[in-house]
Amino acid sequence: LNHREFQLETQMLKQLRHRHLICLFAISTDSAPFYIITELMEKGNLLSFLRGKLVSTLANDSVDLLDFLRGKLVS
Repeated sequence: LNHREFQLETQMLKQLRHRHLICLFAISTDSAPFYIITELMEKGNLLSFLRGKLVSTLANDSVDLLDFLRGKLVS
């Protein structure tokens, strides 16, 4: 993935809105390290979420999210 492709992809990701996605606000790629700025997750950080009791919720919500993304890619 070259820098231009990365920029195009992040512009698309900034436009996605769904209840199971955190919003991407901005990226900084001027120099290493790169920064990705997103909204805060309601239930804490992703690592704690994945290790916690909410894994089954994630599995159920993932099906809904994949349907949403499939619709975005098709249209």
